[in-house]
Amino acid sequence: MSLFKMTYPMLLEEKSTPPSVAQDDEAVGPRIERFPLTRRQELALRVWDSATGPRDTSSSDRKTFVFLNGLESHSLWASTLAQALSERGHRFVGLDRRGSGVNRGLSGGAKDWVNDVIRVCQRERRRNGHKGLDLIGQCFGARSALGAALRHPELIERLILLSPGLAMHVDVSLPEKILVAVGKAFRLPLRLRSPISDDRFLTRDPQALDFIAHDPLRLRRAPLGDFYAGHMLLRSILRRSRSLPIPCAALFAEDDRIVNVPKTIELLRSLFHDHLTVRVLAGADHLLLFGRSSEQTLDVILKEMD
Repeated sequence: MSLFKMTYPMLLEEKSTPPSVAQDDEAVGPRIERFPLTRRQELALRVWDSATGPRDTSSSDRKTFVFLNGLESHSLWASTLAQALSERGHRFVGLDRRGSGVNRGLSGGAKDWVNDVIRVCQRERRRNGHKGLDLIGQCFGARSALGAALRHPELIERLILLSPGLAMHVDVSLPEKILVAVGKAFRLPLRLRSPISDDRFLTRDPQALDFIAHDPLRLRRAPLGDFYAGHMLLRSILRRSRSLPIPCAALFAEDDRIVNVPKTIELLRSLFHDHLTVRVLAGADHLLLFGRSSEQTLDVILKEMD
């Protein structure tokens, strides 16, 4: 084995074709809506709404939720939360980051991620008659959520951040960070393994662990550019010159082994001042989307709506 690969054992060449996945995404539960970006590019959105769940909410109380996925995940990981909200008459739109989930064929960096969020929020606001829209960012997705909110706070009624990945216990190593910088400079088509080494850091729910382990859309190895873009996006957020004027509900797992909860709360307080609500969920796992953790998350979201 070469010295280079001994130094960077996490390094894998990017495959020219995406991993084998189920082609019939619509059959999973939500429907797929296509959102044109250019003549040749379009975003795919997973949508749960009145077409996938009964309406028991008056039209004036119906909200739209836009969900942004984490580094490894995609919007189907939020199915339990999405279905529960759609059954209450709300619309839930899953926007998988470029290069992940149903948008695995699209490439792009931090600017594209934020622009995609803004475009989708603008589209959904036009669709719902400019009523309330809540933007949900899960872990890594919290960075895109905050980036979009800083640029266009008027589009968002409330931010909901689930285990926001702003300060981390688990991160790429120093050699990996050097590799990310070199890869960016020379546009190397390489991928890096996720720094999360144990799925039990994500959740302890047996059914969720089985689902995650066998999920063909899980992004176990992300392009080097994703790590660089995430770093640059976080830097731009932390360098902002003003606080955000919209309310934010930040939900954390009590014993999160991935996110540094106290430090992340401190960073969020500097961003939102009096507009921040923090909930630390007892017994919850980092992924607040499965099992009992998802029930706790839904309960907090519904109470915040009241």
